Amino acid sequence: MKAIILLEDGCEYTGTAAGSQQDVICEFVFTTTMTGYVKLLTDPSYSGQGVVMTFPEVGNYGVYTGQAEASRPWLSCLIVRTLNGDSQDPRSDQAFLDWLQQYQIPVVSQVDTRALTRHLRTHGSLRGKLIHLQDGTSGLTAAQKAEQLSEIRAWQMSPQIPLVSMADPRHVAAEQNREPGSVAEPERELTIAVIDYGAKESMIKALAHLNCQVCEFPHDVSAETLLSCKPDGILLANGPGDPAVCTEEIAVIRTLLQHSQLPVMGICMGHQLLALAMGLKTGKLPFGHRGGNHPVRRLADGRIFITAQNHGYVVLPEGLEQAGAARISYESVQDGTIEGLTYTGLGRPVFSVQFHPEANPGPEDTAFIFEDFTTQIREDQR
Repeated sequence: MKAIILLEDGCEYTGTAAGSQQDVICEFVFTTTMTGYVKLLTDPSYSGQGVVMTFPEVGNYGVYTGQAEASRPWLSCLIVRTLNGDSQDPRSDQAFLDWLQQYQIPVVSQVDTRALTRHLRTHGSLRGKLIHLQDGTSGLTAAQKAEQLSEIRAWQMSPQIPLVSMADPRHVAAEQNREPGSVAEPERELTIAVIDYGAKESMIKALAHLNCQVCEFPHDVSAETLLSCKPDGILLANGPGDPAVCTEEIAVIRTLLQHSQLPVMGICMGHQLLALAMGLKTGKLPFGHRGGNHPVRRLADGRIFITAQNHGYVVLPEGLEQAGAARISYESVQDGTIEGLTYTGLGRPVFSVQFHPEANPGPEDTAFIFEDFTTQIREDQR
């Protein structure tokens, strides 16, 4: 079966449909990630989006669900050049196409993804519709196209965080990781409260590996409920969508900042929500940062790190001086946008990063940021 990706500006891209035959309207974005497609597609930050893979071949080692970052893939549809839907690796649990079909996610292959990516890079991320054509149909008539475009242009993405966030809190035990033969006393176990706006599983594992018990809460947790677990620090996790519409989540963060003295760290969406709670503003990037090859510069020493990123919004630099003496700690080498903030004068560590230090998929160059957070908590308690 043939399928068309019809974008809001009227451009069309054709391909071969596979998986679910459900037509979907979504925001089309591209990622330059080359490996780790299971980790990539289970990132809840892709909820509501059609993902265009720039790497030409996808699915060639099946699906090993032990690599997943969430319980399911969250994207609206997948666009690829070459689909290896039936291939499997000895470790895989199922074939790639079977896995996507299980969650009713449409796939279109044999698409000129290079041309589509160049179009999105030039014109920005665009709303569009994946339309399955009936057998024997070569395309849309002028009247059908006009009707579809009217529907696409009227569509607005609904808040995605309530869809991907957990329903009930959970606790993850700390891991005692001592070097073999070590006689040193292990660091005191910490309790970290995580607000799940679409948290990746590798964030939770990174904290547990650093001898932290994790109390993970849904996105709509109250400040009182979160503080009842007596945390030593708070992590604001990643998630999908526009941070500026998350007024209730921002209000809870503001309450936590005003009525507790706990250290706070934000990642991706958490970075943006923390900035909004501190009085800063956010804006949308033309085509976002999505991939495992984004260089950022640490301003303290000029060192460059290659990072994994998946975001369409950024914190704007206006008002930094008024926002709790916020200062930029990391910036994008490619476009100069803010990649990290540190808030001084609050009496405890409060900082955030736009990129993903846990990677998965992508480089782990900045995994030290989790250890920096736990070290700062312990030093703050002394």
